[in-house]
Amino acid sequence: MNVSVIIPAHNAADTIVETLSSLSAQTFDAWEAIVVDDGSSDATAERVTSFAGRDGRFRLLHQPQSGVSAARNAGVRAARFDWLLFLDADDWILPEYLERMAHVLTADHTLDAVYCGWVRVASNGVLVNESNWTETGDLFAAFGRTCAFAIHACVIRRSLVEAIGGFDSTLQVAEDWDLWQRIARMGARFGRVNASLALYRMRPGSSSVDGQRLLPDGLLVLKRGHSADPRVANPRPAYAHGLPADQLSNAALYLTCWSAGLMIGCGKDAQPLLDLVAGLWDPQLDPATAASILFEAVPLAIGRPPTAWHELWLDWEPNLHRFLQALESHSRSPGLCRRVCVVLERLVLAEADDRLPLTIGSTHGRCIEVTEPISDVLLDPAVERLYAAVKLEGEPIGVVDLPVCDGMVPARVLADAIAAQHYWPILGLFFNKTVYRHLMIERAPDGISLWRLTTRLAEKVVDGDRLSPAQLHDLIGWTVFLQELWGRPAWPHARFYDAAFAEPSGGPRRAAEGWLVVEVSEEPPEAEVAGEYLDVVMTAGGRPIGVCSLPAVEGIVSAHALRVAVTQAAGIELCRAAVREALLGSPLAAPETLRARLAAAARQRCPQSRRQADLALMDGAAERGTLAFSALVPGATDALSDALPTGEAGWVFARRPVGTIGTSVSRWAALPAAAVRELGQAARVAGEAVIRVGPDGAGPARAIYAPDLVWHSFRQGPPSTPASAHGARRVPDIAELEQMVPPPAESAAGSPARGAPKRAEAQEDQTRSDRLAILMYHRIAPSGGAATARYRVTPQAFEEQLRYLRDAGYYSVSLEQWQAAAETKQPLPGRPILLTFDDGDLDFLTCAWPLLQRYGFSTTVFLVAERVAGVNAWVNAFDETLQLLGWDEIRHLRDQGVVFGAHSASHLPLTSLTVADVVREGARARSIIERELGRSVTAFAYPYGDFDPVVQHLIGACGYVYGLTCRVGKSRFQDNLLALPRIEVAGTQQFQDFVASLA
Repeated sequence: MNVSVIIPAHNAADTIVETLSSLSAQTFDAWEAIVVDDGSSDATAERVTSFAGRDGRFRLLHQPQSGVSAARNAGVRAARFDWLLFLDADDWILPEYLERMAHVLTADHTLDAVYCGWVRVASNGVLVNESNWTETGDLFAAFGRTCAFAIHACVIRRSLVEAIGGFDSTLQVAEDWDLWQRIARMGARFGRVNASLALYRMRPGSSSVDGQRLLPDGLLVLKRGHSADPRVANPRPAYAHGLPADQLSNAALYLTCWSAGLMIGCGKDAQPLLDLVAGLWDPQLDPATAASILFEAVPLAIGRPPTAWHELWLDWEPNLHRFLQALESHSRSPGLCRRVCVVLERLVLAEADDRLPLTIGSTHGRCIEVTEPISDVLLDPAVERLYAAVKLEGEPIGVVDLPVCDGMVPARVLADAIAAQHYWPILGLFFNKTVYRHLMIERAPDGISLWRLTTRLAEKVVDGDRLSPAQLHDLIGWTVFLQELWGRPAWPHARFYDAAFAEPSGGPRRAAEGWLVVEVSEEPPEAEVAGEYLDVVMTAGGRPIGVCSLPAVEGIVSAHALRVAVTQAAGIELCRAAVREALLGSPLAAPETLRARLAAAARQRCPQSRRQADLALMDGAAERGTLAFSALVPGATDALSDALPTGEAGWVFARRPVGTIGTSVSRWAALPAAAVRELGQAARVAGEAVIRVGPDGAGPARAIYAPDLVWHSFRQGPPSTPASAHGARRVPDIAELEQMVPPPAESAAGSPARGAPKRAEAQEDQTRSDRLAILMYHRIAPSGGAATARYRVTPQAFEEQLRYLRDAGYYSVSLEQWQAAAETKQPLPGRPILLTFDDGDLDFLTCAWPLLQRYGFSTTVFLVAERVAGVNAWVNAFDETLQLLGWDEIRHLRDQGVVFGAHSASHLPLTSLTVADVVREGARARSIIERELGRSVTAFAYPYGDFDPVVQHLIGACGYVYGLTCRVGKSRFQDNLLALPRIEVAGTQQFQDFVASLA
């Protein structure tokens, strides 16, 4: 293989030596370099002649100044070899560049080009950023929207460059993008080297960072990519007319963001750029994409890396804000300016880790060391978000994002969030210091076994000597945790779940009124029960983590039965609570065991009484009477002091009765006092307790959700009786689901539906699934406007999809069933699926529900609570008004088995709202739907798929257990229940695309 390197040069004497030297240093010898001197008036020719005199592979051509495209085309005509590399006279490549690129091309003769990653280098030699495209093969879809790599990051067949006529000399910039696009349109196949081998020199004033010059030519290339291109004589048939024309606006506005970023970085007003995209608008612009584009482009304009943002934020922010406001209006994308800023602020703080604490816009960032005491975070009232970079003994382990309510993030809320998200690495480091170093290793030819005392923790571990501490912790950590928690270091994993195991215990302890507190750091007692079952308050470090019930045998519940019940009921929340109460805020190297630390924490917990006159239930009763502490379960009496320290006034929302341990029901949350009215209304409708602490007007009021505040109303009843509070539905267990799984069905015509697996194949697939496809539909209707075609599936197409699902053996499951499978790590049988509909269009009743019934599928519909019986005003940008379901229709569907969730109160993008308004949207939606339907609402679909960790936290605090996003993919066991992905079913996709999306 031989490569001709084409180097256009105009007055490049200062840089071309480094460029040519990088070629001389190549470990691959079969190349030639053709330098085309494009009318230089400096010493460029002399520098090249010097190289040519020492190495005959260098050649020098001269031409009058005609531009870089004409110079490259001249080089192509003079090239002797079949492969081309276009290298500008101020860039260079690493020594192994040609060798590695040639290796990929010679290994696969079907490739027409190969590319690598590339790095921008500032004028002072500092690496600004690294870019690595990852797609291979057919790249027309990529080049139709963007230039995927720098010109010298690719080696291409000469015949293809010649076939499409070389570079377009009418373009001042983006000529390389135009070339790649035309080549890709012909069906060229691209390979990839997974390394950054090309270096791109940043020069102030160059065309590549001139937004005003870039956008006009870039828009022309985009328009060519979304239409037919007569310059390409033999395009691949699928690309003869380019990418879909309705995608042009989206791509053009993102390109405008890039150009605007370059102008903003230079201190210029970028609003005039929007005149160049007049008539192009898109309400569906993704704020995260726009933010990432601006994040890269703004500092790039002055040759600075993204770390410069925190230094220059105040300089850039005014022009940035003005452009985003103008873009929001131009694109018709609701709340876009604030949504982009929220993402951008977080990106800036993530790059400024060593400069924290720091406030950027409305987001404050600071480092939290988990081995040091965690305190309240007090901030300016204008700050609404906390970006907490969590460190463990100085090493970063992740980030916690929390809302700032009324100028504060309470220490309790921060500690709970850290433990909830990062409990596992914290516990792992603690065990490395206290337990893992004392394990015994037994070696055998088929691997190693790990032993603790007489218990084998793992066996036949291949390459066990190479296990990292994190891998070791993942392998045996849960068993070791249970051993440490219960003080049974020699027990195997199964014994902690074996209720039949008999272990001697002390004398019985009578359960007062059927209640018993089990503190996990103490030996559980043998319980004497007057009734048929026992209600257990589970505590860790003295703090309640939930309630469970178990039956008594002849009036007795054994100690080990209590241990098993707590282990099973609390699950992973045991681990979170243990880390929060025993490990956070203190050095990990101290000699105490986990159990000893929890016991010490429990001893320090002493109930702090309050004057009953200061406590009142916010209830719908005739009068606000005082709160009797007897209404709380044992062990929960001091939760009020944890929520609001003595001397502070406010509202405390007690633990919700809907939602299992470990979900949002277990997470502490601060709430904005401005939204207490809406939160209180939602609590009253759901029958939940809210406590007013302190008299009205007693200083600044705060609001907090305190899951430790557990009420007697949580009494579960016999374990065999499903919870029925507020209309909760019983969830079939795995064994029952086995009986529900349908066999692959024949279609009505006696043969499988189009695209369905053959019966034998489908039956073989009836194993188990640890992933769940959650399908997202909007509207099922026969007709509608062209602008909303993506959100409208015809009844004919919908029926074809349902027929396929039925014939392929899919069956409906609920969110509760999926959660149960995830918590127990038990894959669901067969092919589970969940169908969801956003918005609640009236067409659902007439077009979708009859078909769902016919094919045997259930569904969840998400309602915009304050728009029920109205119209979908949020799609006004598309000039199409649709009627929504009314409450009578909704209750009719409820009675037929349709499940309803919330799609907010008014369908606003939530990251565009204040913290208080996010809570109002969530709380109002929940109270309205629950009041109208008389059933609990636990699922929330984020409008526009617009959410982030702060919104997710607030929606959970409003009482929702599940959050459904527009993030694409199947749900997995490890997914956060408040951030479940879905697969959108678009009206513009073909049937085969629908089938492929399920694969």
